[in-house]
Amino acid sequence: MGNVQKEEIEEVFRGFLGESKQVPPMYSAVKFKGKKLYELARKGIVVEREPRDIRIDELRLLDFDSPRCTFLLRCSRDLCSPACRRRCSEIKKR
Repeated sequence: MGNVQKEEIEEVFRGFLGESKQVPPMYSAVKFKGKKLYELARKGIVVEREPRDIRIDELRLLDFDSPRCTFLLRCSRDLCSPACRRRCSEIKKR
């Protein structure tokens, strides 16, 4: 996160709020034909995954000491927070 400013993070967080879709990662407990995706992934099997409805009700920056931050996330149960973190990590790559 290098020279990222607190305001940049807060702006990105605002963009996450509301409803959207997210494709579950292969290393997740989401099931495909009765098998958990991570079980398939461990065998080297990759399957097409449908985007799922997600909702982020609250995403608030609690502490910021670049390059680390602590945040509060209140969301629907289907959200994959590692995917959310990955999106945040790309702030300076835009």
